Amino acid sequence: MSGAELLKAHAASYRAELIEEVLPFWLQHGLDHDEGGFYSCLGRDGALLDDDKSGWVQGRFTWLLSRVHSELGGDLGCYEAAQRGIDFIRQRGFAPDGRMWFQLDREGRGLRKRRYAYTEFFGAMAFAEWFRISGDEEARVEALRLFRLACSDMRGGRGPEKFEPERPAKALGVPMITLGVAHVLEDCGCGEEVRAEREAAVAELRGDFTHPGSGALLESVGLLEDLSGHMDCRVVNPGHSIEAAWFLMEEHHRRGCDALLADALRVLDASWELGWDKEHGGLLSLVDVSGAPVQELWAELKLWWPHCEAILAFLNAAKATGDKAHLDRWRIVHDWTYERFPDPEHGEWFGYLRRDGSVMNQAKGNLWKGPFHIPRMLLMASSLCEELAGSLGD
Repeated sequence: MSGAELLKAHAASYRAELIEEVLPFWLQHGLDHDEGGFYSCLGRDGALLDDDKSGWVQGRFTWLLSRVHSELGGDLGCYEAAQRGIDFIRQRGFAPDGRMWFQLDREGRGLRKRRYAYTEFFGAMAFAEWFRISGDEEARVEALRLFRLACSDMRGGRGPEKFEPERPAKALGVPMITLGVAHVLEDCGCGEEVRAEREAAVAELRGDFTHPGSGALLESVGLLEDLSGHMDCRVVNPGHSIEAAWFLMEEHHRRGCDALLADALRVLDASWELGWDKEHGGLLSLVDVSGAPVQELWAELKLWWPHCEAILAFLNAAKATGDKAHLDRWRIVHDWTYERFPDPEHGEWFGYLRRDGSVMNQAKGNLWKGPFHIPRMLLMASSLCEELAGSLGD
């Protein structure tokens, strides 16, 4: 099989998995037909483990359904399900202060919020994508409100600080998600309104978070001093660093900047070298750039989402450069991932593996794992493989 034929086969396989397995799993088991919104705490076979609802999942799944409808159309039931998500978010998703609940009970009563504003970022994605497929102008306004609120809150405007101010630091997740969500809003016609935040996020990723030795992106950095003598500021989350790398590649694709692409590729290469487990394969959850032990006990687990992001990152790198080495790494990640994460009996993927690749937890979802990273990867990887196959032409 030629390289182009292989890529076309993978494009078809990714799309079939999305349409025939992953989306049906969540549409069958994840919709609350009585109270609205989406369940995500599901067992291996889709059985409901807990009827509390995740604010993250309401936004992420609504975005995903809207994007699938936008790109694939057809009779997949995505438009109606996205409408269900938007209605639930509008009616139940907000606290009196205009911020969003992180966790709600089945009826939509708020149980807790978080210090950080990821729920609002995912809500912005949902409203923006819904605006694109529905023309609902109020959704566009709400997407921008939530984006601005999230950016402001992530800079310290939300609730009590977790740490005392003696050692100020900032987290990689903030500019990373800002950039990713800004791209979504740009796709939906809000580019000028988010441009300043997008540009600031790119500058932070390329400057403040890049580790000078390894080239990977640190998970947190000091604001006023070098904190590399402390364990927390030597940590790389390979999944976050790799996801940020392909966000930077997407920025290059939209703007055109050779230096930006070079930085993104350096981040990707460094994240791979640090994060890929040389003994068992797969991406470790956390590593220390100095090679020292990491204090988090889950550091050696292999999680579903970094492997999805690595598949996308190496396909994006191959598209941007034409370098076969990126396709070689894509194959390594794809093969390791598909030998372990997908559930051959009930569909969808396991989320949590031990370091040796054995399944640690058979649940298909919780308040964090839901229908986002996997179906997003399948949708985007299918298109990337088609594009790459066309460029090879053999």
